[in-house]
Amino acid sequence: MDFLLNINAARILVAEHNTDRMTETAQLLQAAGYNVQKAYNVGDALFSLENGQFDLAVIDACMKDREQRPLVEQMSDLPGSMVRWLVVAEEGDPAPEALLKYGAVAFLPRAFDRETLLRKVRAALRDEVTAPTSTPAVGDTPQPFPAVPSANAIETQHLLERQLVEQRTLSTLARSLSSVLDLDVLLTQVVEAAVTLSGAEEGLLLLPDDEEKALYIRAAKGIDNKIAQNFRVKTQDTLAGQVFRSGSPILIGDQGWQKVKTEYLVKSLLYVPLTSKGQIIGVLGVNNKKAARTFNEHDKSLLEDLAAHAAIAVENARLYEESVVRTRDLGTLVRAGEAANSTLAIDRVLATIAGQLISALDVDQCYIGEWVPDAKRLDTLAVYYRARWRSADGPALPMAANRAIEEAFSKRQMVRTEPVNAYADHPLTGWMPHRYRAQSAVYIPLYTGDRMIGMVTLVHIHAPAQITAIDAKRDQIQQLAIQTVASLLGSSKTQRQQYLLHSAQQITDLVEADWCEIALWNAARGQFNTVLSYGEAIWSDEAPGLKLEGFPELQRILDEQKAGSGALTPDMQSLAKESYGKALLVVPLIIKGQTAGVVIMTDTLHERQFSRREIELAQALVLQAANALANARLYRDLELSLEKLHLTQSKLVQTARLSAMGELAAAVAHQINNPLTTILGDTEMVLQDLEVGDPNLEPLQAVSRAGKRAHEVVRRLLAMARQHTPDDTVDEIDVNDSIRNTLTLVKGHVEQGSVTLVVDLQDKLPGVAAVRGELEDVWLNLLLNARDAVANRPNSRVGISSKHDAVRKVVRVVVWDNGSGISKDQHDKIFDPFFTTKPIGEGTGLGLHICQQIVEKCKGSITFESEYNEGTRFVITLPVYAGQEAL
Repeated sequence: MDFLLNINAARILVAEHNTDRMTETAQLLQAAGYNVQKAYNVGDALFSLENGQFDLAVIDACMKDREQRPLVEQMSDLPGSMVRWLVVAEEGDPAPEALLKYGAVAFLPRAFDRETLLRKVRAALRDEVTAPTSTPAVGDTPQPFPAVPSANAIETQHLLERQLVEQRTLSTLARSLSSVLDLDVLLTQVVEAAVTLSGAEEGLLLLPDDEEKALYIRAAKGIDNKIAQNFRVKTQDTLAGQVFRSGSPILIGDQGWQKVKTEYLVKSLLYVPLTSKGQIIGVLGVNNKKAARTFNEHDKSLLEDLAAHAAIAVENARLYEESVVRTRDLGTLVRAGEAANSTLAIDRVLATIAGQLISALDVDQCYIGEWVPDAKRLDTLAVYYRARWRSADGPALPMAANRAIEEAFSKRQMVRTEPVNAYADHPLTGWMPHRYRAQSAVYIPLYTGDRMIGMVTLVHIHAPAQITAIDAKRDQIQQLAIQTVASLLGSSKTQRQQYLLHSAQQITDLVEADWCEIALWNAARGQFNTVLSYGEAIWSDEAPGLKLEGFPELQRILDEQKAGSGALTPDMQSLAKESYGKALLVVPLIIKGQTAGVVIMTDTLHERQFSRREIELAQALVLQAANALANARLYRDLELSLEKLHLTQSKLVQTARLSAMGELAAAVAHQINNPLTTILGDTEMVLQDLEVGDPNLEPLQAVSRAGKRAHEVVRRLLAMARQHTPDDTVDEIDVNDSIRNTLTLVKGHVEQGSVTLVVDLQDKLPGVAAVRGELEDVWLNLLLNARDAVANRPNSRVGISSKHDAVRKVVRVVVWDNGSGISKDQHDKIFDPFFTTKPIGEGTGLGLHICQQIVEKCKGSITFESEYNEGTRFVITLPVYAGQEAL
């Protein structure tokens, strides 16, 4: 700063809330020879106007106090007409007429240039103050210069002016610091004051990181923004670090070039510590890179006084900032708790938890895994992506490496691939389910005219995509995607982020997809680079796993129940690399003191160190998540218990009905058996009296055969209705005889409706061990099921065969059909009691369950093979009878 100011120059107060505009306006006025004082807030401006002498004030129309009352309104409250003032406003501010009514003498548009500013100022000051010492602008009337003072007068004037500026700067700053609680604004004011007091080219204020191993610039003046953003110096072996560690200032004048940091040299520097309550909280410094002027002891004294004021204000602002952050964090926790406990459905709880974590911590990916200690595995519960990448940083998809993508762009149409879960056993299948565990993926090419610009990928994880539904909305998807790509180039960062996520949500909602990815075409590399990955995958059962063998850091976090952040270990680096993440935060999920799992959050845009506050907030959110998850699980377990109770009650009722039906069948069989005995006895007696050639002989023989057949049916019914007990005797049974006995009952029924029954029984089979009459139940159930499976189908065939396997010493019976088959989702259930695919009233669901029990009782096995619409094949394997000793 030039301290040789004209003592007769007009004094102007500039009140501006924007520090950059403040600096620009002050420099223009100072260059024109005016004596300028700055006010950064309403309190500072009012204090200066009430206690100082000013010829003119330049007031920002947008400057407001904490009650949001504009400064221009409060100007009229000042006692008397203390000062003439200009008001600076722009389109969108109150109308100039409304501003002028408060007492302003003129309106100055915010986008003013130098000539406009000086013209307005001169007009406001004309005939009332002596013209400034600057050269008059063209068109202005020249004013006479004051008489040139003597050399001693100049020196005295210089000293007085300097002391005046110094006192004014310290006084103004002290008043300003007491009213400013915005830490960034406060630090900026401190640095500007340091530069003003010392006449330095550069000023900087350094604060330590959380671990106090490095100092970084929190505010600066005269230093390039890019340099300031990357300015880091260690607290060891650096000049600023020496001040921070020792608490003693450093003043270096004419000692040659000094290294502030690597490749950053200055001619002269002055650094003083900021000390609060006996603790060093930062370093305030000034540099001269070009000017020959060196700093002196007077500069050091001024800077130490400034640092003392600044340290107190910084600590107050920090406390205020911490209280604001805590209030915000508490609000976040309250909202997160309300959201997580708003539902007891586990899938929605998991999605809500992940969404809250991403929003509160400004991360892009969230993984929630359940720990299975015995298996050394994390079972994936939820994976939630709101991930964005810069165009060159995202996951790459080479065109030549994917035939489906090549086909989509060669034909200019969408292409579906299924299944795409060929990598379901990949070690990281749980970490990236949309890549390794999905039912289908649909690729939609994006063009503008003939120019290829990108691609949309839609992923369905739990069920295959309905291609017709997607095709019907293809134009909408392409339009949304192209608008999204355009927004990447034309909007601000915040707008771009909001638009990207909103567009991705719209696209997934259109086709009910689990995942949406948008990639841009990189012609130079012949590949697509993903810029957005938006989706969620949630599992309540049969979840993919993430094995812990290769991740010792994850295992340590689970064992010690401590959050993991900071520098990534090699195993965590590989995890981050897979998802193209730049920073990871890992928090254990603890329920009732026990480690239940882990939550991993990833930032895909920034290489960052999570602060202590962020880690504590994450732990608090995860604790709430654990409680909500525990409640949801308890509710689900209660629902399952009630469902099982209802099922058991239904089974008991069904069992009682079946028992009653068995007793009824036995009673009916007895009632039929009595007249049958009479018919057969009487028929035999008559036949004994008939001679060969008698015309009644053949009819009576037919009656006898029919009666014996009916009697065999009754005998089988009685055998089946009889309740077997554990004490039933196991005998050597001829399998073929048991099959023939069953065919006697069901052959006619099976062959109804042009069904072909194929019987292939090997002669002279060895016996098997079974309770007499039980094997017939097996063949009966299987043949009746086979008959039902081929009903109303062309060329219907049902077969039963038997064969001896001498090597394995077993008898194998196969019952097959060419019917409708069993769908894959029912394969695990068909032997469950009371499970049936037949309509209500047509099946009990006990047939196959009984078959399995009987076969296992014989120490055999029953398996099946089935293809939908191709048929079913049941294979029963029974060990050869080896005598009573072997049983």
